[in-house]
Amino acid sequence: MVALTQVDSRPVPPLPPLPPLPYHAAMLSHQVFFTMKQRSAERAENLIAAANKHLTGHPGCVFFGCGLRDPDYQRPVNDQDFDVALNIVFRTRADHDEYQIAERHLQFIDEQRDHWETVRVFDAEMDGDA
Repeated sequence: MVALTQVDSRPVPPLPPLPPLPYHAAMLSHQVFFTMKQRSAERAENLIAAANKHLTGHPGCVFFGCGLRDPDYQRPVNDQDFDVALNIVFRTRADHDEYQIAERHLQFIDEQRDHWETVRVFDAEMDGDA
């Protein structure tokens, strides 16, 4: 801690700590990993196109990304059991909760659900800059 010094060289006592915020303002990271029933590049590209159509531009979204698993990543820790990854970061949990019931999100699910074998969802509150 840096102490301020007055002109007459007497130390100024440190300021008291700031009170905690009345809420935790964490962002929410919504990560989804799709394994397709038909594990082809065409089927995966169709899902990515649908995600770009239906899942972009939702209120509170600060990051959107969707793409193919890169087979070049072959370290022992790299999960190979998915075809498409989706990552959306929302400014708040409330933004994420509204996204979950948004018409466009539900339309994406209705149009695509028959094409995926499994879907794994990882939601986490994240500290960071938006």
